[in-house]
Amino acid sequence: IELINESKLYARYIVHPINQKYNIFGNIETDIKQGKIPPESSVKINVSLTTSCLKEFIIELSVEIISDISDVQDVKIKGYSKGPTVDISPKEIDFGDREVLQKHLRKVTLTNNSIIEADFYAFTKSKTSIFKPLQRHYVLKAGETYEVEIQCHPDDAQKFTDTLFFVIKEGVDKEVKLKARGIGSTIVCKDLSKIDFGTLFTHKNQIEEVFIENKGRKIQTLKWVRKEEGKKRPADKSESSGSLTNISRGDNQNVFNIYPESVELPPRNGVYFQFKAFSTEVGSIQEQFTLTTMAAGERKPSSLFNSMFEGSFIKPSITFSKKSMSFQYVWQRDVDAAPINKEVDIIASCPLTVSFSLFIEGPFTVTPE
Repeated sequence: IELINESKLYARYIVHPINQKYNIFGNIETDIKQGKIPPESSVKINVSLTTSCLKEFIIELSVEIISDISDVQDVKIKGYSKGPTVDISPKEIDFGDREVLQKHLRKVTLTNNSIIEADFYAFTKSKTSIFKPLQRHYVLKAGETYEVEIQCHPDDAQKFTDTLFFVIKEGVDKEVKLKARGIGSTIVCKDLSKIDFGTLFTHKNQIEEVFIENKGRKIQTLKWVRKEEGKKRPADKSESSGSLTNISRGDNQNVFNIYPESVELPPRNGVYFQFKAFSTEVGSIQEQFTLTTMAAGERKPSSLFNSMFEGSFIKPSITFSKKSMSFQYVWQRDVDAAPINKEVDIIASCPLTVSFSLFIEGPFTVTPE
């Protein structure tokens, strides 16, 4: 503000504090509170304004010229207070088709096109959103450009939409439209393409357990389907001649079975399946199963994967180091009869541990039994 003295005398002045009613708009400060203006000269007063609201306003500043007759002149200070200006790009992100249960990243760029700081907070409209800003809060300096990574983590095979909000403190809020389509299966388990039971004894149950989890949002019905043409029973080695002999089995004899065969699996839940192997015949056997799933609302099941079940079934067998043993007693006078001991090695002639019991008729005994 410039105060001009057109007289040939000194002029005294006082800058009065602003009326308290203007405090809702802001605060006015001057570098000079009072002073004198030389004759036919002028004085400049620097005025600073600190606003406290976001709106258009008028504040009156009173300057009193002291003389025989005081003269108070009001200076109207007009202004429009606004917050930081932040631009955002892009305004829409389409992730397209993305594999479920995998994380995918895109970026949003924010630019502070103002001379003050811009404080923002980011969040999605949906609380259960598959989208997430990795940087939720940040303060942009004047003129700064900053990138926020947006993570997409689809948890079901369906379309997803959401809105990402950027709340700018004392500024204009921004939003970004988000889209994605999840593809693939949300059923999770270890690799079940091959279930190898290894070498097993006949007439003995062998059970393995596997945990399968539904990490999706929908109920899914899992069902194991046996592929009949997938059964393979190669050949068995004849014990007498060592030649290969085909194994004949009834159609109803299934070596491998799964319990339960079908289950309704809720979202975010898992189930244990038992794989059972049991055979009354010797030989290497293969059977193929397919795990299918049908989510709630679907009409037809879809195949998840094929599993080949394998097992080599054998009979327990042992051999003796001696085929026969002879014991001879010779009588002698005044000599008490004493037992005669001999040893024989028993060898497991199969690749598995064999449990056995020995039975013998008297007068012979065996230790241990």
